[in-house]
Amino acid sequence: MDNVVPVCIPRENVNDDSVKILKWLVADGDAVQEGRPLVEVETSKTTFEVPSPRAGVVKTTVAAGREVAVGGILCYVGETLTAIETLLVSQASGQSGQPSSTSTPAQAKDGAAIDRESSNLAEFATTAPPAKSTRFSRKALAMIRERGLNERDFTERGLIRERDVLAQLGEAVPAAPPSQLGEAESVAPPRGTANVPVRVEAIPRAKRLEADLLSWTYRKAIRSAVTAVVPTSGLAKLKQSNAAAELLSAAVIYECARLLRRYPHLNAYGADGKIHFYEEVNIGYALDAGQGLKVPVLRNADTKTMNSLVDERRQFVADYLNDAFRPESLAAATFTITDLSGDGVFTFDPLIVEGQSAILGIGGDFLLPGMTATAYNLILAFDHRLIEGRMAARFLNDLKDRLQAHEQAIAGSPQIANLQSEPYCSRCLSTLSAIQRLEGYLVHTVGGSKDETKLVCSHCLANV
Repeated sequence: MDNVVPVCIPRENVNDDSVKILKWLVADGDAVQEGRPLVEVETSKTTFEVPSPRAGVVKTTVAAGREVAVGGILCYVGETLTAIETLLVSQASGQSGQPSSTSTPAQAKDGAAIDRESSNLAEFATTAPPAKSTRFSRKALAMIRERGLNERDFTERGLIRERDVLAQLGEAVPAAPPSQLGEAESVAPPRGTANVPVRVEAIPRAKRLEADLLSWTYRKAIRSAVTAVVPTSGLAKLKQSNAAAELLSAAVIYECARLLRRYPHLNAYGADGKIHFYEEVNIGYALDAGQGLKVPVLRNADTKTMNSLVDERRQFVADYLNDAFRPESLAAATFTITDLSGDGVFTFDPLIVEGQSAILGIGGDFLLPGMTATAYNLILAFDHRLIEGRMAARFLNDLKDRLQAHEQAIAGSPQIANLQSEPYCSRCLSTLSAIQRLEGYLVHTVGGSKDETKLVCSHCLANV
């Protein structure tokens, strides 16, 4: 049985507490080689395949369509199916815990988090029923480590959440918000308008997980926001050049990343009465061109050049259109930027992501009565537990000055001024040549006014 290896949901690069099993790529008893994809799983941000850690025969323990806690076991790979089934029977009867010598340290550590509720060990158990397992939410596990507790203090107690850890410490347990209550305790659902027929669809799992993540803003943080008005010679007009649009987007990332080193409280998060400062500056850049919101992450953005940021962001757009993001591309953000300037949005209310202290929003051009030049808004939402309004204002004003300098340099560049720009999509900013490589095309669309037309690619139109 030492040759049987459990295949777990990796903790690395997965921000969720659980994942959904989309489909199995192998069947029980199939022989696989090391590295062969075994199963396709879905997180709140993307889908990815879990490879086999070794060559052998597969035995699954979770059905497609079920959810499994991160760290939970999906299947086993061993030399023979009989060896795996023998191990499962011994586990179910309490004779053996984990596979030993061939298990990696990470897999052995995740043994306490096995999602036995979704396993089918009962198929092999002929004696005693399986013991009640213990598994931990991501937040509970972090609190256990921060408070110096031991995971063994919670054995055979099912799913352990933050409130269970607080109870173990003898501290007051806050009332669960409505979103965390069970079905029996849940508040009454909202009622629709009487006598009006409705069509019912399930809210997509990704949006439900996103709601849990973003509701943290209102449950734990003390949210505030400041806005800086940035005069511009014409942001929208300048962005008509695809090259200029890419440079301006890269300039925001470039300057934000460097300013976050000067304002470390904006590159941090608050928990348990303490400020946790990130040692890396990883910028999440929100993209939404009709295929759902994705936030790819530019790792160590403060160490990169403008050109490298342009190239990396361009690759993000291609990955978005091809639905080719890897899980690690969407994880580990320490600060987020969301740009709605291309959608004609004057101002909006960005939501702080859990595990961060601030988010920057960028609005589009506007011209108010009495103004002689256009301007756009920079909106910084922040956690007031860590950041004061004056600090946020200083950050925005520093960023404003830097972005205005970039705009002047870009607008005055002969290369940009004389550029005969290749046609591009006004939504995802992909050039015609890039769109054609993806077997797409550009079409003219009518904008907000009858005289306004824009080019939109077929990929964006297909996902409106």
